[in-house]
Amino acid sequence: SEEMLRRKHADNSTMSADKRKAFIDKWKSDNVELLREQLGPKDVGVVQFLHGIFLTPCFSQATVPKLQRLIMSDACHLNFGKYTLFLCYGVTANANMFPIGFAIIFGNENAVSWKECWSFVANIHPCLNQMDVTIVTDQDKGQQSAIRDVMKLAGQFHCSFHRRQNIIKMCGNKLGNRVYSAMWTYNCLVEC
Repeated sequence: SEEMLRRKHADNSTMSADKRKAFIDKWKSDNVELLREQLGPKDVGVVQFLHGIFLTPCFSQATVPKLQRLIMSDACHLNFGKYTLFLCYGVTANANMFPIGFAIIFGNENAVSWKECWSFVANIHPCLNQMDVTIVTDQDKGQQSAIRDVMKLAGQFHCSFHRRQNIIKMCGNKLGNRVYSAMWTYNCLVEC
């Protein structure tokens, strides 16, 4: 995927399916040692499977307790394999985003994967499981249950951007210029 992106940015070219397969096969043969080291030898019959990668910056443990008590979290699909990127970040005193913890987990966004992610975050940053911490989410059901199970003391709040998108999807009137429409009412409430 990196090579395809490089080509697209360089001269807006793409690869045909045959060229893409040939490129991937060549990459596999050129990197056979790396693949054996990471996944184990293929001929032994025991192939290791990478379930996920969990990471947090080394400086975050000293910084997270000093962040504002507002944490945001979401997930997105990645362009390779069937992996999902889980993100958790906080807000500094200067209103900048600060990385708290990330996970790349095989599979879709669901309660099990969110529980793994939040368990990792809670283990690294136990100070986030407090009553004065609010976690803002896109109201994903799996994430909501994981937060209830793992971050028992923290509060949950629905992201205003995602709430706005839901209103537009369900009720229309994107600008909210029709008096007494759902978006008009929501805009009035937000202004309060």
